[in-house]
Amino acid sequence: MYLDLINIPISNYEKIINDWAQSIT
Repeated sequence: MYLDLINIPISNYEKIINDWAQSIT
């Protein structure tokens, strides 16, 4: 899934990280 993070804009990076962090917990 982290591979998809590379394809997203930096502006959305933080938002995706927060969403991703909740997914792994």
